[in-house]
Amino acid sequence: MIADTRLPDNPITYVNPAFEKITGYSAAEVLGHNCRFLQGDTTQSEALEELRSALIEGRECNVLLKNYRRDGQIFWNNLYVAPIHDVNHTLTHFIGAQNDITDLVNTETALRESERRLDSILSSVEAVIWSIDAQTGRTLYLNPAGEAVYGRTLEEFYRDPTLWLETIHPEDRGRVSIERELLRKSERLDLEYRIIRPSGDVRWLYSRCSPIKNEQGVIVRFDCIDTDITDIKEAEEQLRHNAFYDKLTSLPNRSLFIDRLNHTIQRSKRRGGFMFAVLFLDLDGFKVVNDSLGHLAGDLLLVQIARRLEQCLRPSDTLARLGGDEFTILLEDIFQLQDATKVVNRVLSALQTPFEIFDRDVFTNVSIGIALGSGRQLLDVLSQSSESIGYYTQPSDVLRDADIAMYRAKKSGKGCYCVFDREMHADAVARLQLETDLRLAIEAEQLQVFYQPIVALGSGKIVGFEALVRWQHPDRGFISPAEFIPIAEETGDIIKIGSWVLERSCQQLQDWKEMFRDFLDLEPLTVAVNLSAKQLAQSDLLPDIDRILATTKLQPRSLKLEITESAIVENPATAVRILQALHERAITLCIDDFGTGYSSLSYLHRFPMDVLKVDRSFVTDIDTGEKNQEIVNAIIQLAHHLNMETIAEGIETEAERAVLEQFNCDFGQGYWFSHPVDGASATELLRQQVGMTTAEQLAKCERS
Repeated sequence: MIADTRLPDNPITYVNPAFEKITGYSAAEVLGHNCRFLQGDTTQSEALEELRSALIEGRECNVLLKNYRRDGQIFWNNLYVAPIHDVNHTLTHFIGAQNDITDLVNTETALRESERRLDSILSSVEAVIWSIDAQTGRTLYLNPAGEAVYGRTLEEFYRDPTLWLETIHPEDRGRVSIERELLRKSERLDLEYRIIRPSGDVRWLYSRCSPIKNEQGVIVRFDCIDTDITDIKEAEEQLRHNAFYDKLTSLPNRSLFIDRLNHTIQRSKRRGGFMFAVLFLDLDGFKVVNDSLGHLAGDLLLVQIARRLEQCLRPSDTLARLGGDEFTILLEDIFQLQDATKVVNRVLSALQTPFEIFDRDVFTNVSIGIALGSGRQLLDVLSQSSESIGYYTQPSDVLRDADIAMYRAKKSGKGCYCVFDREMHADAVARLQLETDLRLAIEAEQLQVFYQPIVALGSGKIVGFEALVRWQHPDRGFISPAEFIPIAEETGDIIKIGSWVLERSCQQLQDWKEMFRDFLDLEPLTVAVNLSAKQLAQSDLLPDIDRILATTKLQPRSLKLEITESAIVENPATAVRILQALHERAITLCIDDFGTGYSSLSYLHRFPMDVLKVDRSFVTDIDTGEKNQEIVNAIIQLAHHLNMETIAEGIETEAERAVLEQFNCDFGQGYWFSHPVDGASATELLRQQVGMTTAEQLAKCERS
């Protein structure tokens, strides 16, 4: 393109075909016109000002212009303008060479926009993004998140190449330096480390770094992304704490205790002189605190107990809460049993002081079982006959033995301790076997109901029977109720046994009444069945009794239910509700073993009791013991004053019977009258009493 400067407005005098192609204008359309029409309405820009100045000054220039094609599309024009002079050095024309660089401009514009968006993204992300010179360690790039995470300004990092390493926690600094050097030989590095902010706050970072190489394969920089994972680390730590520590007391839980005990057992195997002890602690009467003051009070008590127990131990000892009101203590590196008992005595002494719960003084104590363990070599030194020291290989075995010893301590009176020995283990195994056999006996109906006559002391006539469960074991023979009833109480099998005994005895009494009704009025004949504490707390006790009475067709007044004082004390509120409902059904209620439990006289008027049974411990040798006579006489007179009948248990001699009759005791039972007998033998006793012959009895049975 050539413009003539000698004519007004510098008209175009020549354009080549390339101009026509770029602009879309033909030569005929532009010749004679100023080229400013290509700028459209744009009249002001730095490029145009530069172009105007060059034309005025008659000098060359190179500018980038935004132009419009004939069809209105924008194109970017790189215009070079140079002056042309004649032989007299007079400016006659300007020659212009222009190139369409629209694609280049668009590419650069897109690149700048991309860079702007990238910079905006990098500035907004929470992760720290780095570029570090591989040779000098100088920071090439760091996004604003670096200030928030590290607590340092970007300028500080750009100025000091060593600052990043200095921010790393001293315990992690050496490891991180080594791993960053290894990055030169790998394609990526993932690592976790801690940093320390200027405020002293410690944060955890997760860093992912990659080496960046040039075309020659030389590492020129490291690009890294650092993420603050402090919250994740704290959550993980909390999960680990929850997995191994008790939430209420913050003590180690069962899992952590088992783990430490296992390590102790392994040490005992390696060290011949190593001895350890496990103490198993169970609170005495903790349920009373929960029931009376509430579970929150119980929780507060457990926390205070934990703190007090900690004060009794060495830093190397482990105190754990297994759950509920059970604690365990692991004593390592002890030399003799006395080392363990010293700790036990400190614990028992520490718990003598009351705990303050909701402005109340709460007293509690513990029963403690001790299990001693050692390596095989020490056992050889101490003698293999040692009954108190065990060679353990499994933590569960140590806990089992300590638990067994604890239960022995609890049975010994509570608030004391017991050391495990092999005899206890044998007893525990035997008890487990007995528990298993009892459940099989229930299913196989090996149990029997025996009946002990209750006799009117004045006439000597049988007025009723007490139903007693008996067990004839197929291998061991007769097993005393004193041996298997406590087991049934603990396992809950007493509920099934009690219901079965109740139904059998009610049916038996109804059968007797049908059998002997033509010979004697046996309507007053009763059967007494013991009701355990577990049954008294049973939600469906009343419906079960109603069902049995309906099924056997026995009148409620013919049934007596015997309840001990201890069963009433366990849950007085429930007891008074159940007993009142039974009383309303006309069922006779007896308080059993009176004088051996809490002996609260309030039970005699708070609960609707009809009969008071004097315990055998007062009856034995009553004819020779003046003190017992006074007690029994007072009990009988008190019962009569409250319109209650009295039954004396355990009468074994005529002299005892005579004294009780003298005291106006109404009824008695015991070996003097009859041992407990099976149903057939009890039937024979009734037959003899009514004078029925055997033939009459057989005929009666056939008719019924």
